[in-house]
Amino acid sequence: TLRYRLNGENLGTSHTKIPKGVYRLALSIGHCDTQISIAGYKADTSVTSEFFDSRRHAPSISIDDTGNRVSFNNSNWSTCQGSVIIEPNTGLHSWQMKIKTLTTKPNLWGVAMGLQDAKAPYHIDMQCIGQGAQLGGWGLILGTGQKVTGNKASGYTHPFSIGGKR
Repeated sequence: TLRYRLNGENLGTSHTKIPKGVYRLALSIGHCDTQISIAGYKADTSVTSEFFDSRRHAPSISIDDTGNRVSFNNSNWSTCQGSVIIEPNTGLHSWQMKIKTLTTKPNLWGVAMGLQDAKAPYHIDMQCIGQGAQLGGWGLILGTGQKVTGNKASGYTHPFSIGGKR
């Protein structure tokens, strides 16, 4: 089961029946007018490893030395993966992300975050998680509030905005 929260508000379940497998948190960024900086933090502060895996990202994404900040400035979709391996039914996994700057046109996807098969080809530009046979996965599109998987986007919540305001 995959669920999202926005500033403490439970947005409910977005995806269920995720098959057995080995997954990573995935973040896809694309079609943005300006640079995006995203800082990721694990909810369990006792874990000190990097949030984003500095080896598992598309060429148009840069990850800082701490593994906790992603920068992007490209018109194509690009994906990076988290450093933690996730297997279904192994407990609760939580993360927090803070989007520092993001400029998109209204109703443009901009950023999608969710789960992706750990062996997915994250280095391919031009696709978003949940879209295309190559990347697959399950995600939430922040620009529209839609959930995405299997090449289909459908209603889920309201669009996200800077500061979490609607």
